[in-house]
Amino acid sequence: MLQIVSKYNTFLDELKDYLDSSPFKISFIYQNLGMSKQVFYRKLKTKTFTANEVFTISKILFPSEALIMELEKSNADKKAGRIIEHSEAMKMLRKKHL
Repeated sequence: MLQIVSKYNTFLDELKDYLDSSPFKISFIYQNLGMSKQVFYRKLKTKTFTANEVFTISKILFPSEALIMELEKSNADKKAGRIIEHSEAMKMLRKKHL
């Protein structure tokens, strides 16, 4: 457990470097978090992002890892039988958007 916390703290320490090397503008990231520029930079400086905020930032900064994670979740859903047929999904979408 201590290794996980240590890695998390290391990630927070290196977050500014990840943001600086990212192709995304900082404004894109703090807007996706639903926070102001001032709050974002304060949290970055004080390393007080919530776990959910760090997760959202990570999905933006590392999109290929986020995609792999989502594919693994969908494969698990498929194996567990948590799927619906395409025609049924389309019916649900039509009903929702009418």
